[in-house]
Amino acid sequence: MLSLRGRYLRVDEELGVKETTVTEGGRTVRYLLCYDENRARREAETRAEILGRLAEELPPSPPAAGRHTKGMCRLLSQPGYARFLTEDARGLRIDRAKVKAEERLDGKYVLMTNELELPAEELVRGYRDIWRAERAFRSMKSLLDIEPVHHRTTERIVAHVHLCVLAYRLILQ
Repeated sequence: MLSLRGRYLRVDEELGVKETTVTEGGRTVRYLLCYDENRARREAETRAEILGRLAEELPPSPPAAGRHTKGMCRLLSQPGYARFLTEDARGLRIDRAKVKAEERLDGKYVLMTNELELPAEELVRGYRDIWRAERAFRSMKSLLDIEPVHHRTTERIVAHVHLCVLAYRLILQ
């Protein structure tokens, strides 16, 4: 997807999309490569913070040949740190090639759909709306301290959602 040629089609001021379709085994799938400038900035800032912490925590000199220190193991066991690290004869260090590869992905995500008729802009907006609704529902449920409830009938599910929204509105007033 990253090798798609051409410009991003603007969905809004800070969001663009490229698309391609793939037919495999009689099934057609549409892929949308989205680039969000706000997300790219956040991801770059997060990476800069992680690299700053890594620079502080990495040992200044390599340990004895073939030895791991507790600090090295702790850094390697944290996925946020480990993805930027490499270990060689000089010890543990930040791998600039891995950092560069991560930078290439900043702000990009791929949506996959079998919907072939709707315009790409509409699909991306719909995805973002669903994401916002899910985030609001998650924050609402955590604010209300609601435990997961497993309903079996459609009517009970609808009633549960209505009660959650009503309780959320009451709390906000």
